[in-house]
Amino acid sequence: MILVVSKLDLVVIGSEGHRILRAKRHRTAGELFAALDEILCTADVDLLSVDGYQGNQLDATLYFPSTPLQHHSQLHNATYLRQRYNSHIRIQPNLDRTAAHFTAISPPTNSILVGLGHHNHIIFQIPRHTTARLPKYTHVLPHPLNPSLALAYIQIRDQGLARSSIRDAYSNGNWSTFNSLVNIVNIGGSVGLDNKLFSFYYPTPQATLSGRLQGYYRYELGTPTNEFADLRANSRCIVESQFLTIKRYIEAFERSGVIGQGCAVYLTGEPTQSGSLCSAIANILAKKIYLPHSTMCEKSTQHTLTPLLGMGLYSWYNVFQPSTALEETVRFRRKSYNHSIPSPTSTPPLTPLLTPQIGYLSNRRESEKSNLTPVAEQFELPTITPTTISFEQRYQFSSLTQLEFDNDPYIKPDSDLGLIYAALLCEHERLEAISVGSYARNSWNV
Repeated sequence: MILVVSKLDLVVIGSEGHRILRAKRHRTAGELFAALDEILCTADVDLLSVDGYQGNQLDATLYFPSTPLQHHSQLHNATYLRQRYNSHIRIQPNLDRTAAHFTAISPPTNSILVGLGHHNHIIFQIPRHTTARLPKYTHVLPHPLNPSLALAYIQIRDQGLARSSIRDAYSNGNWSTFNSLVNIVNIGGSVGLDNKLFSFYYPTPQATLSGRLQGYYRYELGTPTNEFADLRANSRCIVESQFLTIKRYIEAFERSGVIGQGCAVYLTGEPTQSGSLCSAIANILAKKIYLPHSTMCEKSTQHTLTPLLGMGLYSWYNVFQPSTALEETVRFRRKSYNHSIPSPTSTPPLTPLLTPQIGYLSNRRESEKSNLTPVAEQFELPTITPTTISFEQRYQFSSLTQLEFDNDPYIKPDSDLGLIYAALLCEHERLEAISVGSYARNSWNV
């Protein structure tokens, strides 16, 4: 059994099959150590993967077997753990959280990992010693699986909060209604090709490709507006804006030459359980979207703890199977999951009701939410193509090929819709720059 402890998170992973057996984010350190102590007393634990301890390591030698487990430094003392729990437990430091998230998914070399959570993040695999100019605020980390590569990491903060705020204001706080709005509203929030709607929502200051930005900005007919004429457009526009931003980052890396233009995208995070969102994302990015196990069937708490799964797997293979290709085993593990996407079951009425101007949505009160009422109506979901390649076939190939991708279900983009989004990209960039200028002027005046 593998135990992974990071801050107040605790994940229990089975040694056989590497399935998550238990995952919880505890409220207090006392609660965490009580749960950990119980597991160590009753279960056969082979490995403890834990955050590095920055304190005085000599303090750990003062702990006796009778000393209660109550501090992270105790988790780094093998002698204390062996005497207290009568077990030889191997101890490993945790991998960096971003690299661990990547390890838990282990996408092929020629692919990009996009994660949707409280923050959106994009992870590129680039040559380790590249001299190419990367976008500002790109963080570069060692690649956990391939020493000739590095991970280039972009974080777009609080985008999950932005989606939740729009959900609360225009979808009765219901994700099913939010997803339905994304599905039924036209591209760009309107039918006409010359009247597309754009929105930018950053609850906290964020460094964008155009500059620093915070707040909620909406544009109709190319000019700022406090509210869209069709309120239903807010849900689709926030999704389109977030992924047009991601598309611009991907194209910036492609222009720099550090990634190829044929890269596919691996999408993770709880929001990707929505078929309408996955379809929109594939069309916006104009790339095939692959859906690994963590997006398909694990509970919401396990989505947030996916990096801890990567920490546990990385530590396990470092200690017990250093000669085994970790990424191959992770992909094989992924194949054993049942792949399915639940269908949203309702859509909102076609005629929206007026709501107050939203301003900064994060400050809205419960009484100010939209009174849109969902009605029962089914809609068509995108086609999910399942894998047809056996594990044995994959091992006949010495290098990563298209065969590697086909071990995960995927959604293909609509080429015609992709062309429309490509045409919207320049306007998105122009309006983002206008928003940045407006924010700068308002900040200066304050």
